[in-house]
Amino acid sequence: MFKRILVPYDSSNFSKKALDVAMEISKKFGSELWFLTVLDKDLPPRLTKTVTDSKKSHKSLSSIELELRNRVMDCKEQGASADYDLIKGSPKETILRFAKGKKIDLIIMGSQGLHGIKKIKTLGSVSRAVSERAQCPVLLVH
Repeated sequence: MFKRILVPYDSSNFSKKALDVAMEISKKFGSELWFLTVLDKDLPPRLTKTVTDSKKSHKSLSSIELELRNRVMDCKEQGASADYDLIKGSPKETILRFAKGKKIDLIIMGSQGLHGIKKIKTLGSVSRAVSERAQCPVLLVH
């Protein structure tokens, strides 16, 4: 039913929960998992220094890539096929374009990401846009 599942991943607690749900669904359907991290489109071409999130903390690109690789290895150890990609761009547009290009059957994402305000329990702007415009089902995890 779900051959390819996309998990937009930004290291937030919501995206980590989405990954857990994706793993369970992947096990049931034998789905291939794709993790996608969207990097700020305004970063310079050489992404070797740092990537900044909305909280003004810095995380090196290598640590982001290492985290994604570790998530892929965790999945493979549990018998799931998984891969990841890092793409510069607008999160909404990049997720939608990636899903269409990879013929994704299901998107599982956090209801809020790193840009969400934790005390306000509303749907994040990226998850709202993806859920409204995706050409496949979208499961939002809170």
